[in-house]
Amino acid sequence: MFYPARMKKVSIIVHSHYLSNLIRRLHEAGFVEITETLKRDQNYSKLLKPGKSKDVTVKCVSYGLRNNRIIDVLERVAPPPEGLFRSFTRPEPRPRTTVKIKDTETLLAETESIFNRIEDKVLDLDSQFNALDEELNTLEHQKEQIRMLRPIRFDLGYLGYSQHLMIKAGMVDSVEQLKMALKDMKNISYRYAEVDEKYSVVIAAHITQQSELESKLRGRFFTEFDISGFQGTPEQVLSTLDNKIDALNKKKESKLESLKKFYDAWYKRLLVMDEELENERQRNDVFNKFGETQNTKIITGWVQVKEQERLLRICDEVSSGHAICHFSDHPADEEEDVPVKLQNPGWIRPFEVLTTLFATPKYNEIDPTLIISIPFVFFFGLMLGDAGYGLVILILCLFGYFSVGKIRPVVKQASYIGIFMAISTIFFGILMGSFFGDLVPRLIYGDPAAPLYNAVLLGFPLPYNPIRMPILLLQTSLILGLSYLILSVIVAAGHNLKYGNYKEFALGQLSWFILIPFGLILIFTGFFKFEFTPMIMNLSYIMVIIGIVLLFIDKKMLFFFDLTGYLGDTLSFTRLLALGLATAGVAMTINIIGELMLPAHPAMIALVIILLFFGHLVNFMLQALGAGIHSLRLQYVEFFSRCYVGGGNSFQPFKARHIITKPRSRKN
Repeated sequence: MFYPARMKKVSIIVHSHYLSNLIRRLHEAGFVEITETLKRDQNYSKLLKPGKSKDVTVKCVSYGLRNNRIIDVLERVAPPPEGLFRSFTRPEPRPRTTVKIKDTETLLAETESIFNRIEDKVLDLDSQFNALDEELNTLEHQKEQIRMLRPIRFDLGYLGYSQHLMIKAGMVDSVEQLKMALKDMKNISYRYAEVDEKYSVVIAAHITQQSELESKLRGRFFTEFDISGFQGTPEQVLSTLDNKIDALNKKKESKLESLKKFYDAWYKRLLVMDEELENERQRNDVFNKFGETQNTKIITGWVQVKEQERLLRICDEVSSGHAICHFSDHPADEEEDVPVKLQNPGWIRPFEVLTTLFATPKYNEIDPTLIISIPFVFFFGLMLGDAGYGLVILILCLFGYFSVGKIRPVVKQASYIGIFMAISTIFFGILMGSFFGDLVPRLIYGDPAAPLYNAVLLGFPLPYNPIRMPILLLQTSLILGLSYLILSVIVAAGHNLKYGNYKEFALGQLSWFILIPFGLILIFTGFFKFEFTPMIMNLSYIMVIIGIVLLFIDKKMLFFFDLTGYLGDTLSFTRLLALGLATAGVAMTINIIGELMLPAHPAMIALVIILLFFGHLVNFMLQALGAGIHSLRLQYVEFFSRCYVGGGNSFQPFKARHIITKPRSRKN
């Protein structure tokens, strides 16, 4: 639990005849990480030649691309989504199709058969649809240009060039610009009309003036229309275009209906086939990682110690005894290459994201998930510290866990963590008598000075009000900070002692075990006038000097920054006080504004309710975000800096993807 799962190097020697079946079983079982044999173990390079991916790999990739192209076409006619809110709050479970695990030849034959039946038809429909779509876009664009010319009644067939005349149509932003551009040209005529705050214009000139006219019009102020090939007035042409567009839209709808039939009949099957092809590609592509002789293959990789017997059983079943597994520990110089598989109990496993978000631990490094998860939740609740806000988080996370989380694992994981954060927030909110700030005493009891409730716990009156007595929360924050930093030193010391790093322990942790207690004695004596016996004082002076000497040996002249850094990290925990006061202070301000508005008019109650709702909503979101970020910061900066490095390689087993498929059960 405190360290990643123990791993074993495994080498499997198997007769080539049984290799495909063994790879298929390992792929479906998904608990072995396969590595490149010759790259990892140079001793094999003298005896073996590198393996090669099967030729069928290229075919799987090709079929996958063709299949994805058909899927992309059919998704054009997929039913519209239900809406973001409904799809999130009431998601439909993703259906899974039970499939029989097929051999390569059968899968490729089935794929080819499906392609022969639908590929050309679907792609031809797509091509026709795109051609219609492109033609419609062109007609719509021309229709818009012709609409601009409606006020200028003339036959569009005149546009273009003849033996003696040229006629252009277009649009300008300013008639004055047009006049200025054409003022020096003779024997030129133009008409214009204002349309949609722009001006449509038709220009006629002698053919000999073509170059000069085009030079004058060249620039941003004139946009020429491309509407050649039409006959009749703009009104007549628009009527013709409308009829043509309607006819093309009917053809387009007909193509869509044909595509919908293919969608209904084949879409789900194509998705299943896509997953099957990807799994087949993985199984055949992994062959290039093996070493081989004339009749055998060498597979190397990593497996958890607890899975050794399972691997032996699979190899024996598949090969009828024609496979040998050899397990070994990794050499010390290969520790960096050992993959890391975290192994935490189920109730703490969702919190692993807090660790991996920073870095995956190294193989022989402590897994801090359990150590940081409880303080993370504790600090979050203390910083947010409002039972009302905690109740909101609890309701949202319970809904996410039991509803949306059934479909979306990420939501379920986040909701699980959120439930603990909500419970912590409610606990501290009750302890501090805060329920949406002082909403209940101020607006329900009618007495802002009244507590939410009255109780006594171990002689301490509850609730505790951090705004009126912040010093107690400040002291608590500093004690928590010092304790948590001591814990980080203990964790680092335990790791060094376990692996015999006695020098690192003496210089890196023993120095602090000496400095912290005896340094506190001197601080309490100097600043708070505590009194200790002369023997304790003399011992404290000696031990502090010893601790500083150890630090000096380790850090040389930088030891002073270690001392100030430790002090700074301890003071950093005062953010527990700052954010706790911020939550309560802003919530109280919102309630005070509501209290001041209520007496103005009886109708103000509705406005006050709206103010309280949105005011507390904004405060809740900002303070919850701040509490989450700062709680993580206390783990990553203050805690991890003394006991955690990270940088390990996550365990990546050779595993089949089954998102929409479900293979028929078989014993592994």
